[in-house]
Amino acid sequence: MVRECKSLEPCILISLVVALVHRISPSSTSSSSSSLPSFSNPFCPFASLSLPSLSSSPSSSSSTAAVVAVSTSSSPSIASSSSPSSSSSPSPSPSADDDANGQVLKPFTTLQTAVARNMLECIKVPVFNVAMDIETDRFDAFVLKKLRSTHPDVTITVALAKAVAIALKSHPIMFSSCAPDLSGAYYHRDVNIALAVAMPGGGLITPVLRSVDSVDIFQLGRQWADLVRRARNKQLKPEEYSTGNFAISNLGMYGVDSFTAILPKGMAAILAIGSSKPKLVVLPNKDSKVDGVELATSIGVRRVMRVCLTADHRVVYGSDAAEFLRTLKSIIEKPEQIVLQL
Repeated sequence: MVRECKSLEPCILISLVVALVHRISPSSTSSSSSSLPSFSNPFCPFASLSLPSLSSSPSSSSSTAAVVAVSTSSSPSIASSSSPSSSSSPSPSPSADDDANGQVLKPFTTLQTAVARNMLECIKVPVFNVAMDIETDRFDAFVLKKLRSTHPDVTITVALAKAVAIALKSHPIMFSSCAPDLSGAYYHRDVNIALAVAMPGGGLITPVLRSVDSVDIFQLGRQWADLVRRARNKQLKPEEYSTGNFAISNLGMYGVDSFTAILPKGMAAILAIGSSKPKLVVLPNKDSKVDGVELATSIGVRRVMRVCLTADHRVVYGSDAAEFLRTLKSIIEKPEQIVLQL
């Protein structure tokens, strides 16, 4: 008899645990003990329990981060008090998960969390902005009709990166970085350009084209196509997205006229590029000059792109930024340089 009682003690304890679990579950408060769920193994009620994925990968981190739900095939989830009836769906349902204010929290992915934290660090740097309009008729025709016809990997983005790199070599302060102790600026030998790429599911990443100033544009096109493909498949190595010393953010393909970009930590400048659109411009008359200045005598339509530079004011001054943009403008408006400069 004593032996039988000892063997029943674990079962009694297990039954008490199950009863307690269903007593605190909001959806089971009205159920009687006769409606307790049946488990695949009656002597081990937790044998068939399954925990949600806790992977830190961006694709799985959209599940509710503040709640770890314990569920069975026949029983509701046990969630924290902040979400009494948490749904098992990765995307929260407003009708099911609204709080008293009618709002629902959709957790960040791992990548989005990293971007958010990095943005807080970035805004600690004192910056200023300088913008300039650049005509792109010749540039667009040169890239899209001449280069892409034989080299489809040479996109507008790649060609712009090449033009920027050529301009940067004439203005090395623009791809320097401020020393953490404010003792000076570090100058870099190679131009490594980070280009922002939106990621499926949210967030962005900045694959880096290395040595853009010395690599020919056709090789850059192949490298960029490979970087974008692997970035969206989450296959980049850390050194392929963390070694840039100048950044470009291009929203021109979305029809954006202009915008300012947040300066990444550790860089002296970032260039925000808007779309190229037809605009009315004043055309100079080369045959009519006063004191060496061409007089405007007519109005025409040209494709114009606005670029806006955000710079670290600890190392870059207004005149530095203006001179860099003027050099970039001259290169884009005479685009043959992006192929001749090797």
